Amino acid sequence: MKPLHFIYCIAGLFLVFMAGITVYSVNAEYRQLTEVRLSFAQRDEKDKNAYSVPLSAVYTDTDGRNYLFLVLEQEGAWGKEYVCKKVFLAYAKFDESQNRVSVKEPALSKYPIAKESERILEDGERVRLSTETVAA
Repeated sequence: MKPLHFIYCIAGLFLVFMAGITVYSVNAEYRQLTEVRLSFAQRDEKDKNAYSVPLSAVYTDTDGRNYLFLVLEQEGAWGKEYVCKKVFLAYAKFDESQNRVSVKEPALSKYPIAKESERILEDGERVRLSTETVAA
């Protein structure tokens, strides 16, 4: 075998090896992201200016403020990424008999909300979407 062919073979193997390592590391990082199940807000039947969201999607912080997480789609280095955005709710009316909360937040008509997650979410955290379908 000529020395030049040997160098081309080594370079080709190196490129294949690096491509494999890159794919493996991107998949490993993706699997470590917090998994979230999505839901979509529905127009509240009683108040047309409000939206109804699942009770499990609304959290309360230590100061007593209610919030939820919108899931936004962004372009990342390897394609689409999903990021949680914490949105504080100025108005939240709880209906525990229906397991729903009536909220007035215009962004709910545009973006899905994180209904459930494996871990506690943080504002700006990258997440992966669950493959399970969740009813609104």
